Amino acid sequence: MKNRFRWSIVIIALLSGIVGIISRNYANMFKIEGFGLALEGYLLFASITLGFFGTCISILASFINTNIIQDILQTKTYKYDFILIAGVTVFTGFFSIVLTIIHQIMIVNTSLSIEFQRNINGLWSFLAVSYLLYLSLFIVVAFFIFLRAGETDEVQAPIITKVRTDPFSKK
Repeated sequence: MKNRFRWSIVIIALLSGIVGIISRNYANMFKIEGFGLALEGYLLFASITLGFFGTCISILASFINTNIIQDILQTKTYKYDFILIAGVTVFTGFFSIVLTIIHQIMIVNTSLSIEFQRNINGLWSFLAVSYLLYLSLFIVVAFFIFLRAGETDEVQAPIITKVRTDPFSKK
């Protein structure tokens, strides 16, 4: 997860920003017929993948005793990159879901100013694209961890210091 993933985070933010600006300035998604259904689909997809993301984090937590995870947690750059990727993915996923719900409300409420709608549209586009790209980056990083952990490391056995011979004793 060296510096290439840090650059990926910056590149994803720039690409998403460009998409958000283009969407805000040139695409009025409120006029597109069927856009409400697309928002419902995105809301479902983002909710499911955010749950998948949580599952991946818990699976990685179950591998906490493997040498590769210990290496990641002990190496500052790896730990920082992994936490940054996970945090940005959760942030963009959660707020893209919230903005999707706001977007759906705005489709029904036609009395809002077009400028406000365009701003929300650009921000939603930025967060939706960011979430999809950061989730992809996280999946790539997780697979690197899983593949490396599966090839080279065994789970460390706990150290037992005292063994009781009588399971019913109160010692």
